Amino acid sequence: MFAVWEPILESDTAPPPPGTLRRLDDPRVEQFWDPAHGTAALLQALGRRPRCCVYENAFLWDLIAAFPPGSRWDSAPPSPALFDGTIVRTAPELEALVTRN
Repeated sequence: MFAVWEPILESDTAPPPPGTLRRLDDPRVEQFWDPAHGTAALLQALGRRPRCCVYENAFLWDLIAAFPPGSRWDSAPPSPALFDGTIVRTAPELEALVTRN
């Protein structure tokens, strides 16, 4: 699993502090700071709009994008099995998806 942190507010000038990163303490989670919103731009290129998670019509945030097992990111991201949020609201759907696979 990848957790991508990106600046949304003007005060978001640096990666999250260690205390925030420890919220995702599963050893399978890799966390990244993406100050240029590159990951969000790739996901926006999918052309899918989540029911939430677009900050001021510019950036995707607080979003789960889950891909089926074996998915490959070649020239573009594959189609996600789950593309929605907020993370708190959508976490049960993600858990069901991970448990099923």
